[in-house]
Parts: sequence; C-alpha cells; structure tokens
Amino acid sequence: MMDPMTAADGGSQGATPTGMRSHLPASPRGQRTRERLVEAAARAFSKYGYAGTNATVIAAEAGVSYGSFYVYFPSKADAFNEVVERMNQRLYTAIRAPKDLPLVDRLRYENEHYFDAYAQDASFWQLMEEVARTDPAVRDRLLELRQEYAGRLARNLARMQEDGELDTAVDAEALAYALGGMAQRLAYVAASDDSLDREALLHALTTVWLRALRRDDPPAPAGRTEEEP
Repeated sequence: MMDPMTAADGGSQGATPTGMRSHLPASPRGQRTRERLVEAAARAFSKYGYAGTNATVIAAEAGVSYGSFYVYFPSKADAFNEVVERMNQRLYTAIRAPKDLPLVDRLRYENEHYFDAYAQDASFWQLMEEVARTDPAVRDRLLELRQEYAGRLARNLARMQEDGELDTAVDAEALAYALGGMAQRLAYVAASDDSLDREALLHALTTVWLRALRRDDPPAPAGRTEEEP
C-alpha cells in the first residue's frame, strides 16, 4: 500500500492487530524456531491457499514437529496475522524514499519500489484479498491497513492544500483513496500480466499522480531523457 509522500510523515508501520496472541519466545533458539514457522507459513499460504494450509502443513514446511507450531501460535489464523504484519512492514520499508529527493524523483522511487515489493509477495497479497471476503478478522485488518495508508497520504495532501499547492475543492481523504487505489490496482496488474510494459505503467502512474497534485513536470520514461522526442 504505497504512500508516495511517506518521507513527510512519520506514521507507525506494521502495527500488531488487536487480539493477536502468538507467543514471543525469550530464548534465541525459540526465536529462531518461531522465525522458521513464520517464513514457512508465508510459503505455505502462498502455495496452498488459506483453506489448504493448517498447522501440520506449516510445521512440515518449517521442518519442525506438529506440536512446535502450537508452542508459538494458537491457530493458523494467528500465524496468518503474523505473516500479514511482516509483509506490510517489508512493503513500507521498501518504498520509503530518501528525504532529500525532489517530489518527481520521490514519486518515481516509491512507485517503482512499491511495484517491486508487491510483485515479490503478490500471491500472498492476492490471497489476503480472497480471505477477507469470508473472514471478518482478515477483512477488518485489511481495512485497517488501507485506512492507515490513506490517512498518511490524506494528511500530506491536506498540508499541500493549506500551503496553496493543491486545489481545496477536492477532499483530501477522497483523493488519497483514489490515488492509492490506482497504485494498488496497477501493481496487481503489473504482477499478474507479463505481457504489459512495466516501465510504461510506472510512467503513466507517476504522471497521473503529478497531474492530480497539479505538478506539470512528469518524469520521462526510464531510459529516456526529457530532451528526446
């Protein structure tokens, strides 16, 4: 869930959802085992789906005993929640651009890194969308993630409006959801259809963002300069 203005806002990342009850071991050995289980859960959910994954599958994927799973996680739902938080944290870490970049370069950086980060875990993000249709807890967490992202972006847009850099006729929160939804959907499309030109999609996305933010200096496509015809 990309925020092309993250450098301007220090919001929290990867917050643990309410009700998460997984056990956090104190010993290095326990920490390593739990980490193996989380990594195994991510692979298992991506390969077998939510319904096809259970404690036995995750334990086998991790190379530990069935009972070891329940030492660290009360249920597969708790393991799934942990994977969601790890994926979300990795996504936000990947897209955070250097603070000293100009706006155009920052947008390009964050859009590109968002596409890359989404593609790396595309099967899991798509699975989360599917699970959210039938699981209220996952649906609520997905909604929270979207609200966190949109909230950060909306605050930045509101500051631009206060500074006279953005049209105040457009609601900042609505614009945040519109632009964020565009980025998320294009990342999904880019990860799902190899026939599409990824660089062209990135260029189009960044250009539309800049136009929406009333910037008239869209970036040249990768590999070209502004002087080229």
